[in-house]
Amino acid sequence: MTIDEYVKFRGYDGAGMDAFVSRPDGSGKHPAVIVIHEIWGLENQIRGVARRLASEGYAAIAPHLYSRQKEILTPENIEKAMGKIMSIPPEKRGNRDEMQAVIAGMEEGPGKVAEIIFAGRSSLEEEMIKDLIECRKFIESQDYVDDGKIGATGFCMGGGLTFQLATVSDIRASVVFYGSSPSPLESVKNITGKVMGLYAGEDSRINSGLPDLLAQFVENRKEFDMKIYEGAMHAFFNETRQSYNREAADDAWNRTLAFFGKHLR
Repeated sequence: MTIDEYVKFRGYDGAGMDAFVSRPDGSGKHPAVIVIHEIWGLENQIRGVARRLASEGYAAIAPHLYSRQKEILTPENIEKAMGKIMSIPPEKRGNRDEMQAVIAGMEEGPGKVAEIIFAGRSSLEEEMIKDLIECRKFIESQDYVDDGKIGATGFCMGGGLTFQLATVSDIRASVVFYGSSPSPLESVKNITGKVMGLYAGEDSRINSGLPDLLAQFVENRKEFDMKIYEGAMHAFFNETRQSYNREAADDAWNRTLAFFGKHLR
């Protein structure tokens, strides 16, 4: 049995941040895992991951990193905005003028989403990392959490945030699902915990950065567990998406549990 509840914690600027917590029923202390959502926000699928971790004996917290702008940053608006942004040829998506031209033709809601998530991605991620540091402090302060035994996992955008968080906070074990490498890459040297990366074979944008990432781990003599799932697509773990790959997802989950079991228990 697990206990599920919605909680609030203070963001880096004092704003009230929503989060979903799932934890084992009963007394005692447990390792905690921060579950970081995809670009879609705190959806049922992410809450399901938290519940699965709780059933394995972890106190899982899934923060809603869009809490300040949750009326605008809805899955529906994000889906519409992403469809328009993906119409820009890949080689032109870094061009500010190209981006603004597409945003100008959007409806108000998706247009605001595109400004926040796509055009303003760098500043948004900086804000989310600061909120994740506060989320870590919040969950560790709970009387049902075993002091210091804090892990993190995330998917897609959340995978990149998981990696980034590991470079700036004391996360004992991090599992990155097809997330971008930390920025700057040299910040790998600041990682104090263990990291595992799980990647899709058919994910050229993310995988193009792996050689340089691996070089940083070697240069800094740090451990990095990694597996690439041949034939799998980006977001292969999300059972609500067409990219879902059951075989890869099941293996990745088993590896995640073994990794957390080794480093958090």
